[in-house]
Amino acid sequence: MKRVAESEQSLWAYDGYEGSLTGWLLPYVEPAYKIRLLDSEYPRKNGNYYVIATETNFSSSGGVRKITLGRKLG
Repeated sequence: MKRVAESEQSLWAYDGYEGSLTGWLLPYVEPAYKIRLLDSEYPRKNGNYYVIATETNFSSSGGVRKITLGRKLG
């Protein structure tokens, strides 16, 4: 029971980023990559994150890549 409770707690007590972010085409990122995020405002959220999905869009202004984040790895 203790292991199950600790596993559930780690799922619900998540302190990392959720959702997606949009950046330029470089550096190149694909799903299943690991990316490192650093934030001086919220240093507890710094760390490596799993990339679930990417979406690339091009326009006359240039290209952008939307990165969907997964769980924080460490």
